[in-house]
Amino acid sequence: MTLRPRLLASAAVLVIGCGGGAVNEKRPAAGDAGHPVDREFVLGAGRSAEVRGTGLTIAFRAVEHDDRCPLDVQCVQAGEARAAFAVTRAAGGDTTVVLGTRPGTETAAVGTWRIELRSLAPVPTAGVPTPPERYEATLEVSRE
Repeated sequence: MTLRPRLLASAAVLVIGCGGGAVNEKRPAAGDAGHPVDREFVLGAGRSAEVRGTGLTIAFRAVEHDDRCPLDVQCVQAGEARAAFAVTRAAGGDTTVVLGTRPGTETAAVGTWRIELRSLAPVPTAGVPTPPERYEATLEVSRE
């Protein structure tokens, strides 16, 4: 093998090897017993996560509404998105909370805990519907 094909092969291995290895500090490490309190974490649509030390499991059910201003458009108003989450308590009882992106709609109390929607991604693109499974919510749980 000449030098040029070796370099190309090495570059391909590096690109392929690095593609899936990105670390997101907002996600717990493998084997972690849930997300910590007072720290943001990312929850994908259709996924659930435990919040360490709270007895809560939060499941991202669906985005119920999303009329936020698309990235590629100038809007008079920012619009709003609302997402539904099922919250299960270890002590028993399920609750559904709907959190929004507009100020005053982003938090909900569940027992002695406050769940806050910090962001919802992706932001819409004009004329391109967002597949439901692509949504990711950044949440934070803290003492009420």
